[in-house]
Amino acid sequence: MAHLLASQDRLEEALTVLRRLAEAGDESAACRLAELLAEHGGVEEALAILRGLADSGYHAAWYRLANLLAEDGDLEGAVAIVLAQPHAGGALINVAPVSTALAAGGRLDDLRALADARSMPAEQSLAHLLEERGDLAELRARADAGGHAAAGLYNALLRRSGRLDELRARAQAGDRIAESLLEQVVAEPRRAEPTTTRTR
Repeated sequence: MAHLLASQDRLEEALTVLRRLAEAGDESAACRLAELLAEHGGVEEALAILRGLADSGYHAAWYRLANLLAEDGDLEGAVAIVLAQPHAGGALINVAPVSTALAAGGRLDDLRALADARSMPAEQSLAHLLEERGDLAELRARADAGGHAAAGLYNALLRRSGRLDELRARAQAGDRIAESLLEQVVAEPRRAEPTTTRTR
């Protein structure tokens, strides 16, 4: 019902419904309330709601809190929230807005910390930022350490630059991405040799 009201631009009614549900203990409604508030300028109230939910252990609150903090400019707070989740596991994929904000600000150390905590969005953002900055040594090191995004970018760079010997060495060492790219190189049809027309 609240979603329907919001979609019909009946914001105050939607907020009233969600507040009533949240006060009755509906954590999902509280999250939706926070999202709706944030979308319409009520960031401080939204943050307070999400902090309360996160403190109570509601599993879906911490990454929403981290993302909203990042969008509001509090990158330190956002990173602290993410790193405080030792058992987040697959949920770390939900912090893409944090990683995007960190990359936009060039905050390599924070991206490294999140990537090392196994956040896939952070790993991807870090790999792209390293490539943009020309830091190929770290990009290669992260590829060697098993970073999927780093391996993808580094191996693609090897292929583009014609460094096929290194690409082949990586494939032989068990790098599946390098192996796949090498197979593509081998399978590429040779360019047809230009034909000459004999004149009589």
